[in-house]
Amino acid sequence: DILGKIALRFKNSTILKALRRWSETTREHRRISAAASTIVRRMVHGCAARIFTVWINDTAEQVRLKVVCAKVLRRWTRRSIGVMFTTWVTHSAVSDILGRISGRMRNATVFRAFSTWQNKADESSRVRDILGKIA
Repeated sequence: DILGKIALRFKNSTILKALRRWSETTREHRRISAAASTIVRRMVHGCAARIFTVWINDTAEQVRLKVVCAKVLRRWTRRSIGVMFTTWVTHSAVSDILGRISGRMRNATVFRAFSTWQNKADESSRVRDILGKIA
């Protein structure tokens, strides 16, 4: 009877040690997993923030260039208006050419802005795909 109790106590002690070790291992695994998730999440957010910052800077630059082009075009137009009024009949072709040139310049600016946006969207999509594969 006493030997049975001693054997049972050794057996329970061994099982208890194994359960404690399993519990510690599980807790450590969860801690490491949570830390890894936090690191990956921070990396993803940092990459997205950098892409967004670059896009904002490029957009601001495009707006600045658009304003500069509009100023230059206004100056050219104002300078040419005086000449056009004084020589309207002889130089009517000049206004048509200036209109075509200004239209082409506006179209080129819009195209550059759209092209830049498209490139950034493609890059962002590529980064999301890569990050999706990583996570």
